[in-house]
Amino acid sequence: AEALARLGVTHDEVRERIDTVLGRGERILIQQIIPTSRVKTVIEMAFAEAQRLDSRAVGTDHVLVAIALEGQNVAAQVLVAMRATVDALRTTIAAVKDSGVTEPSGGTARAGEPAASPSGSSPASPIVNLIVAAARAEAASDAVSQYSMEHVLHAIVKLHNERIKRVLASLDIDEALLIAALTPPQALQSLRRSLHDAAQAKHDAVAREDYKAAESFRITEELLGSEVEKAEREWDSGNP
Repeated sequence: AEALARLGVTHDEVRERIDTVLGRGERILIQQIIPTSRVKTVIEMAFAEAQRLDSRAVGTDHVLVAIALEGQNVAAQVLVAMRATVDALRTTIAAVKDSGVTEPSGGTARAGEPAASPSGSSPASPIVNLIVAAARAEAASDAVSQYSMEHVLHAIVKLHNERIKRVLASLDIDEALLIAALTPPQALQSLRRSLHDAAQAKHDAVAREDYKAAESFRITEELLGSEVEKAEREWDSGNP
């Protein structure tokens, strides 16, 4: 929670981003869309990367390097398969920075946001706030309650950051192919949506005090949850 608090993401910003991505105004409980443990780890690593470089703020490039550096997530595997290793990313990012391409502002940060960590590491830039908001939007469109590393990398690419576009182009990475590689297998997408539907049905049954139906949906939700976890582990390991 502390790592995310540094990002200073507000519910209003996330809701606005979701409306943009989904193209509809339906209400989604954003507070229920939380990061996976790996996302939390990568965020911490992005702060460490910024500190290593004595950067004034954590930017998109630090998050990108952190994704590859963590190494155990689908997004990292996709990057490495496209030759975007940690060393290649660091070298290319440095060259793009030296060429004068700056990080976009991402909007104006509110007073006092994002706050520096107790350890004194760099605060996140507003563009990182947008990445988190967009990753949550991607998770919402997938009907899942957690946003994972593929959502974060997908968000980075779709935000059309000029510096990141230059980095990917320099590494001969096609953005469309990168996004396609980050798309979960159809079977996993179907399971995720079935799980979401079962959870919603359980909630609705409880709301109308139909506890027999709610118990049935709870069992279905547990079974589907196990299947989703298995499918995600298989995709994570590169064996869909």
